Amino acid sequence: MTKFYTKKTVSVVLTTALFFPIMVFLSGCKETHTPDNIEGDIEIINFQQSECIPGIDNLFKDEITFVSQDSLLHVELGKIMMNCCLEGIDYEISKDNENIIINITQMMMYNAGCNCVCPYDLNFDIANLAFGTYIVQIQIIGFQKYNNVTLNYDSNTNQTNPLIRN
Repeated sequence: MTKFYTKKTVSVVLTTALFFPIMVFLSGCKETHTPDNIEGDIEIINFQQSECIPGIDNLFKDEITFVSQDSLLHVELGKIMMNCCLEGIDYEISKDNENIIINITQMMMYNAGCNCVCPYDLNFDIANLAFGTYIVQIQIIGFQKYNNVTLNYDSNTNQTNPLIRN
């Protein structure tokens, strides 16, 4: 038995046959976010802090290291002097043109009665930062501020600078 198709049925079948491969191809094309194609505000992710690092020889070796890792900028702040009775650390980051400001806030234990400092290591990643040259400002709220550090950020960044207290 021969089955006849109407013009409408043939039209639907041909349209589907032609457009289906195009739609499959287009759905596979996704925009990737690389440091050259950034959308959104920069942010700190994967924040970690060490315990207080004992030893007086560690007191004056503050440094900052920047390393490119995929589409993130990994930052290590070494031997940052803060109160030895911390309950935790709060942080925020902002960018104004070529300036990056990282604010670190010490959250103190209540009734701890501590009047001491010790060095901590802080590690985190900065997301949504485009390649370029920046002036990085590290501020420890209520305790100290460091001189600005120049960062040349690209896919090969691996840079360590001393942090100089001012």
